[in-house]
Amino acid sequence: MPELPFRQVHLDFHTSPLIEDVCEEFDAHEFVRVLKSAHVNSITVFAKCHHGMSYYNTKVGVKHPHLKIDLLGEMVEACKKEGIRIVAYISVGWDNYIGERHPEWLQCDRDGRLMRPRPYEPGWYLLCMNTPYVDYVEKQTREVLEMYDIDGIFFDIVFQIRPGCLCYYCRKSMEEKGLDMAREEDLNKHSFMIERSFMQRMSKLVKEMKPGATVYFNSRTLHDLGVNLRREADYYTHFEIESLPTAFWGYWHFPFYVRFLRTLGKPIVGMTARFHKSWGDFGGLKTRDQLAFECATMLANCAMCSIGDQMHPRGKLEEAVYEVIGEVYREVEAKEPWCKGAIPVTEVALLLRRRGDEYKFFRDTEYGAIKMLLELKHQFDVVDQEADFSKYRLIIVPDEGEVSDECADKLKVFLAKGGSVIFSYTASLEGDEFKIPSSGIEYVGPSKFHPEYLEPMPPVSEGLPSYRFVMYERGLYVKPRRGAEVLAKLYRPYFNRTYKTFTSHRQAPVDKEMGYPAIVRNGNVIYVNFPIFKAYFVHGYYVYKKLIDNCIELLMPQRLIRTNAPPSSEVTVTKQGSRLIVHVVNFQPCRRGSSMEYVEKAHPIKDVRIKLRTDEEPKRVYLAPQMKDLPYEYKAPYTEVVIPSIRIHQMAVFDLS
Repeated sequence: MPELPFRQVHLDFHTSPLIEDVCEEFDAHEFVRVLKSAHVNSITVFAKCHHGMSYYNTKVGVKHPHLKIDLLGEMVEACKKEGIRIVAYISVGWDNYIGERHPEWLQCDRDGRLMRPRPYEPGWYLLCMNTPYVDYVEKQTREVLEMYDIDGIFFDIVFQIRPGCLCYYCRKSMEEKGLDMAREEDLNKHSFMIERSFMQRMSKLVKEMKPGATVYFNSRTLHDLGVNLRREADYYTHFEIESLPTAFWGYWHFPFYVRFLRTLGKPIVGMTARFHKSWGDFGGLKTRDQLAFECATMLANCAMCSIGDQMHPRGKLEEAVYEVIGEVYREVEAKEPWCKGAIPVTEVALLLRRRGDEYKFFRDTEYGAIKMLLELKHQFDVVDQEADFSKYRLIIVPDEGEVSDECADKLKVFLAKGGSVIFSYTASLEGDEFKIPSSGIEYVGPSKFHPEYLEPMPPVSEGLPSYRFVMYERGLYVKPRRGAEVLAKLYRPYFNRTYKTFTSHRQAPVDKEMGYPAIVRNGNVIYVNFPIFKAYFVHGYYVYKKLIDNCIELLMPQRLIRTNAPPSSEVTVTKQGSRLIVHVVNFQPCRRGSSMEYVEKAHPIKDVRIKLRTDEEPKRVYLAPQMKDLPYEYKAPYTEVVIPSIRIHQMAVFDLS
């Protein structure tokens, strides 16, 4: 596996052929000087952009009509002299030059509409990777590899529209493969086949022409694509998670994908950007604290850092941008000795579920589970059903989706060896049977009332008032089997809210007990009858998180870490040799009207207490990179310390050697 640098920049340069003064101010020595001043040690630069313009002396593609220099060549030469790793970017799916001239190569949706902007609107042409266009991309890639001493290729926009493209080439291909273009499942299957064929072809090309070079295919962590990346992992040397939290990705995308992709055995790079909003936001610049927070979450999850920028068409890097990047990367550089080679320490797994042959991304459910576990400070991975379950103490199967027969067998073995499972709502339900082993419940049917109410009983009522809490999402009716324990009772309202039957402003209040349970425990398996994870993400009701917290406490009382850090902070544990490292990342958003939450200025959190299960007394506990010793108390199996102050990111090192 390649050893990737920690301080990367992804430098966009999507430049319209209408702009005439392209790179008139570019100076290779100045370019490298700015990068070095910002502590950058790796950069991705453009061979070809979304406009379809090439930035080198190409014989295959179309060089930008106003570019007088070999931009890629000068960048490569200058970076190589200064020891800066350099990767070439090639836009695949979006290519306006080719799209305008070869409309027969465009992707086509189910309504017969070609994937291009309206003639009077700006936008990108989406090319199909099942057409002769792929030959063009291959020739360009081969040309770049032959002409330049680059360290890798970054292919962007590698996806087919969902459920599938229906251009002439795809219709013909589906017919040859015996697939029915009228069936959504077949369309989706065909899309994966096309994408993976392209990746296999390009990965083979790069590896043959440039052994040791990295290769990455971007846009795969979108929709349902990313949760299926195990099946594509052989085509990559590493994974990069493009995730700009202040753009459409939001703050939950990166925590989800980093916890999944790091289980696939390849290096991880987290990618944010300096823009206030999203790519191409000229004049938009994040605060230093915002970028520092985003990079801290990467380091805390065993990922390298990449910050996106876009160079001005005249070819000059903006000093103000790199002053901010430099402040952040100076700190990253100081922290690297405790991050290189570190691996996550986890004990909980969030299990991905399928729909058909591929994994499905259930957005609100997945993000609700991530939100809960982060706020409760559990150390967890996201795993698919092919993963090794033996390293975990608890597996959570949230809300919905299918579990394969093979996975059900693995869960049976996992439970027999002392593991625990929490599942909810329709997760693993197939027909009238739940496939989670030893579930302790019998399916009855969907609930008749919405919403209904639950009354938790000891011990899951711990820390909650004696009350019947509303379930904002519709649930199921189940019966407990012999020996199962009811942990929460289910109640009905007087009636559903309709134009004929309603009272007051919202749902009708509690009427009487239903005779069905809301939460059931059978040994080391707990079931919750409604989509509690989705409900937490959508409605934010603290009760749902507390119920799951209490359920976990029942099944896994000696959790890895306990802390008084606020729910908004992120706490992770990594292992590096014989030392355990606790990362605390302080997130303090600032609301900006109706838009995304931003970090404008971080304020320290004080006296953060950490109890880490170390199983033996550490030789030393100290803050990194400050190298300041922390007084600690060891009471087996926990070591307890107090971190006096954390502004954005602090590492506490427990040296067990």
